[in-house]
Amino acid sequence: MRSISRSQQPVSEEDAIKLGALLLQHQYGDYKRTGAVDFPQALDRELWNLLPSHYVQQDSKLIWLPKLIMAYSELHGRSRQEAVAMYMDKVQSWHLYGCCLWPIQYSAGTLKRDNSGGNKSGTLKKGDTTIRRDKERDKQEKERLERQEKENLLCWLAFHPDGLYILRGYQKATIRMWPWTEISNWTPGKSSFTISYGAGLVNPKREVFKTADGAQLALLCTKFAEVTKSA
Repeated sequence: MRSISRSQQPVSEEDAIKLGALLLQHQYGDYKRTGAVDFPQALDRELWNLLPSHYVQQDSKLIWLPKLIMAYSELHGRSRQEAVAMYMDKVQSWHLYGCCLWPIQYSAGTLKRDNSGGNKSGTLKKGDTTIRRDKERDKQEKERLERQEKENLLCWLAFHPDGLYILRGYQKATIRMWPWTEISNWTPGKSSFTISYGAGLVNPKREVFKTADGAQLALLCTKFAEVTKSA
C-alpha cells in the first residue's frame, strides 16, 4: 500500500481509484454523507495516503475527490474483510505481479555516439566541402540527441524469472522484454545502466538506461541470471 501511495509501483488511474476506495471501505465501512466521518473533508486530508502521489500532484483534488467518492459509494454493503480480499485480488491480478520494479529513464533506440573516429577538422583546409558536410551531420546528430533526451520516458525495469522487462509509465505497458538467456552482459555507470543482448552474436546490441542506481541494477541482474541458470 505504501509503495503505491509513494508512486513506487506503476498503477493506472482506474486501478488507483479502485484501490483507494477499497482502503476507505476497509477503514470506515459503508460510505455515509454524514456521521462520524466528515466527507469530503476527511478524504481531502487522506488523498496522499490513498492515491499515488504523482496523480495527486498532476490533477486538482476537485477532480479526484468525486471519482474516489463514487467508487467508494459503490462498495456499499461490502465487509471490511471483503474489501481486503478484493484489494489483494486486484493487486495479484496485475501483469508481472511479484516482480522487482525499478524506475528508470528510457528512450527507445538510444545509441551511444561513436567518437572514436570522425574528422579532425583542424587538420583540414578551411572551406573543404567534407568539413562542411561533417559539421552539418554533427549538428543534425546533436539536434537528434537533444530531441531524444527530451523524449526520455519514465519507465520501469521489471526483474522477473522469465526475463527483464521494460514497462512504460504508470500504465505498465510492456515496451521490450529480454529472456535472461539472451542478456550477455550488464554494466553499471555513474548515471546509466547498460545491458548487452543477443545470444550468439559477436557484436551484441546494447540498451542504455538513465539511472543513478546502476550498481543495484547490476546486482539484481546477477542474481536473476544465476537463478535462471540453476533452474
